[in-house]
Amino acid sequence: QEQQEQQDGKREQTNLGSGSLSDSVQYGEEAVELTLATAYDHMGYGWQQLRVLVICGLCFCTDSIEVGLLSFLQVEAKDYFHLSDVQESVLSSSVFGGQLFGAILFGPFADRYGRRLGSFVPALLIAVAGVISAFSVNYEMLVVMRLIVGIGIGGVGVTFDLLAELMPPHLRGRALLTIEFFWTFGTMMVNGLAWGTLEQLGWRYLVGFSSIPVVLAIASFHWLPESPHWLMSVGKAKEAANVIRKAAVLNKTAHKLPNNFTIVPKYSFPDDGKTFVVMNNAFTGDETIDETTPLPLQNENNDDEVGSVNDADTIGLLDGTKTTATSTVPKSDEHNHSPMRLFSKEFRWTTILLWTTWGTFGFAYYGTVILTPMYFSNKNGGNSTSNSSSSYLEEGGESSFDYPALFAAGAAEFLGGLIGFVLVDFVSRRWLGGVAYFISGIATTLLILNMSKPTGIFVLVIARAGIFLGSSMTWIVTPEMFPTPIRAVGHAWCNAVARLGAFSTPYWGDASAIKLSIRILVYGIVTIVAAISTVLLPETKGVSLT
Repeated sequence: QEQQEQQDGKREQTNLGSGSLSDSVQYGEEAVELTLATAYDHMGYGWQQLRVLVICGLCFCTDSIEVGLLSFLQVEAKDYFHLSDVQESVLSSSVFGGQLFGAILFGPFADRYGRRLGSFVPALLIAVAGVISAFSVNYEMLVVMRLIVGIGIGGVGVTFDLLAELMPPHLRGRALLTIEFFWTFGTMMVNGLAWGTLEQLGWRYLVGFSSIPVVLAIASFHWLPESPHWLMSVGKAKEAANVIRKAAVLNKTAHKLPNNFTIVPKYSFPDDGKTFVVMNNAFTGDETIDETTPLPLQNENNDDEVGSVNDADTIGLLDGTKTTATSTVPKSDEHNHSPMRLFSKEFRWTTILLWTTWGTFGFAYYGTVILTPMYFSNKNGGNSTSNSSSSYLEEGGESSFDYPALFAAGAAEFLGGLIGFVLVDFVSRRWLGGVAYFISGIATTLLILNMSKPTGIFVLVIARAGIFLGSSMTWIVTPEMFPTPIRAVGHAWCNAVARLGAFSTPYWGDASAIKLSIRILVYGIVTIVAAISTVLLPETKGVSLT
């Protein structure tokens, strides 16, 4: 009888160690304990993530739409309201200033009140203020509405964090790169809208139509789930399990999850003499443990050093009896969610490098967006010796945007995103981003040379593709650098630093007293600085979120 029991135990142990959590495995009435990483593996990728991707993408693309809109709005508003150069720059900077405030505000907000609410409020601000902007009766009203739009845009990064926290490590890179295509879609959309509406309908229709994606996102928020990672960080394990269960049903993978399970952050071994099985062959000790190898019991006085299992593991009792393993979710407190943790010894150097990268690419990227129509305003492809920041205005005040060239520059971002999508899960993320920034910096610097229009378009395509790929990698690695309690604030405050660079770039890009070639050269040098700070970051490819 003892031999039969041992054979039955080995068979059940083999089933557990194989990684299968099908309903054929009997666990009795007790809940099976799963970590988020294991639950995500069995939940799989399907309609749930695709639905979240579209909703978050619609929010995310509003950022690029508003940035691209600046290229047209500042020109049209200058002519319509008879603005000075300073007033024109204030209009652009009001959006970037709002983004700065919104990023500072909504990062801690999302860490405290959840990713879902932290995504909805910014989207609502963008939609309402964006539509009202189209009905502005004077310059002051337009500036205020664009400021509110900017505040909302400062919070759209929360949707990026939500998507990251719903993805397993092996799919997260490509999923987050996919959302970057929505940025490119926004860039192309605003260029297309401008092409079709500015001359026939005017700038008010352009501003109003630009709010369509975020309005659609708000209408879809009913289907946007809360982040299980955030729910676990505030002690809501039951709600986290419900989100995963509903996602598995939508993905048609519910059969891969136990009928009764609970989510735990990690495991400790019980002191009742029971034997555990570790799945996925991942163990925090130095030794490698086979799936069918019984593990040593935990020493009560040394809980953290003996038999601790990390977030990639699942443990179950062989006899199906109730476990006494530690499964308590850490309670939320002021320290865990404090933004000051970004400046602790653990995260200080990472924060400095990320802020350097975000600040430099924010200044350079948005600068190239502003300079693109200016560069192509000259029929010869851009004269590097020109001082004028308003040479894209023809005599008589009519706008003269080179739409084919603008579309080519926007399409370059699709090229950069496609390269990143292919490589993101196969090469070092920091080196991929660093090389992309470096190539962009060199290409931007080459724009100071006198060249034909086709050559200028080609060089600008390389520059825009490079900085888009580099910034995409920066967006991806940033939420991977921080734990859940400070992930949103860590990401949002990095975004705020980028907004500081964006806030200042109109004053530099529109500085008509400085030669265009000098302004372009500075953007190239700053982009190379972003490359250096990127390669100094830790590697995050394949790392599980904590």
